[in-house]
Amino acid sequence: MLIPPRCEIIKFCHTDIKDESIVLSDQLCDGVFVAGILVKPDDCNRIPVKILNIRNEAVNLKNFVPKVEKLDNYNLEELLAKKTLRKDYQEFVSLGCDKIVANKSRSPINTPLFVEDGNVPIVQKCIIPELHILQGFVNNLFWIVLVPLLGKEKALLWPQKLKLVSKNYHGEAFEGNACRTLLKRADVLLEPEISEHLGGFLALQPFIADFRAMDKIVHSCFAVRRVKSELSHHN
Repeated sequence: MLIPPRCEIIKFCHTDIKDESIVLSDQLCDGVFVAGILVKPDDCNRIPVKILNIRNEAVNLKNFVPKVEKLDNYNLEELLAKKTLRKDYQEFVSLGCDKIVANKSRSPINTPLFVEDGNVPIVQKCIIPELHILQGFVNNLFWIVLVPLLGKEKALLWPQKLKLVSKNYHGEAFEGNACRTLLKRADVLLEPEISEHLGGFLALQPFIADFRAMDKIVHSCFAVRRVKSELSHHN
């Protein structure tokens, strides 16, 4: 596998692990590194592995196999490298939270997001698939169903009302925060200046119902795995 000079690539590698995993950071050779990331295998049991080459020459990696371990083997303390992040932040506080000298404590100027005990399993804190489920639901329903049905100009009246802009990656898509806002604000579709251009309430009702149901799912069960009874029979 040839890694071009001074670049970052994603290589999909086969894994025998079926569940959420962690790709361990590693230095493959001088100037070539594997990033430590959380991953979930796809339907073909492949995981994305991020490789960085900071050398000014291409590097040929032969028989490359990433180091991968099951995520549920780790707890927060291990993820935080034996609480180094927390210790660094406490050192920053002891320096008076002075950003000028923050480099003396490796520059953690914000309170760590992980406040739980170090023995808490990572899978209870970092639920990997949820953001992708949320984005996939909103983008597919909007771009694949709503836009062809109503036309792009009319369909975009809704996100434009909320001052949301799609991003161009592999085609147009809304990012995570924008998707969350669209779910929360499906009611905007009912506002007269929007609905009258989109076919009225009856035409929009199925979409509004779907967006509202997904919003309730996100609110009720993501990160705590709890679905309320009112959602259990939604079709």
